[in-house]
Amino acid sequence: MTASGRPLPGRTATAARLGATALALVVALTACTGGDDAPAPSEPTPSASPAPPAGLADLDTTTLAVTRGDLCPTVDPAAVEDALGGAPADAESYANGQRVELTGGVRDVAHEWSCTWSGAGREAARAWVFAPPVPKDRARQLVRTLATADGCTRPRQAAEYGAPSLGLVCEAGPVTRVQYAGLFGDAWLSCSLTLPRSTERADLLERGSRWCAAVALAGSATS
Repeated sequence: MTASGRPLPGRTATAARLGATALALVVALTACTGGDDAPAPSEPTPSASPAPPAGLADLDTTTLAVTRGDLCPTVDPAAVEDALGGAPADAESYANGQRVELTGGVRDVAHEWSCTWSGAGREAARAWVFAPPVPKDRARQLVRTLATADGCTRPRQAAEYGAPSLGLVCEAGPVTRVQYAGLFGDAWLSCSLTLPRSTERADLLERGSRWCAAVALAGSATS
């Protein structure tokens, strides 16, 4: 200040500017840290992936579109182990157009994609889909033909497997097989699970249902 008690020129303006700068700094720091009372930012919650269906009762197969192609690479390995009751001991597959042994020692050109996983015992989990498109009338004929297979019966209240479709339980010697087949769009898809005949029927049906649900999802995943 001057001797007369008046502030030196410019001192007041400078102090005001310094005060404003300090206040702005405090405000900025408070905004960044949220202040002492501000809640800590919450961590983002990851969205859980939907669990696969436990069985056919939990899956509307009539709405699935299956590709007439190689579904084997998209089959969930965990589903294979669940069906067999353990890790597969062997696996084999063939593709449309290959000459293979189809049934009963008969070799011919395959018109389907097929894959089979085998367990250490008599367990076998299979999935296959026809290469040519199948019209509804042909699908109904296939249902009628399969329903009359020797040693096979249709379980009560079998789940739908496409439309039209059927479920079968077939006994042959030391094994029992549960099989589902049906039309998904224009793709005729089949699945089967073969287990020792000593397996409880309820266990066979439950594991077969889970296996065939996984096969249907694998076929639709290639769409």
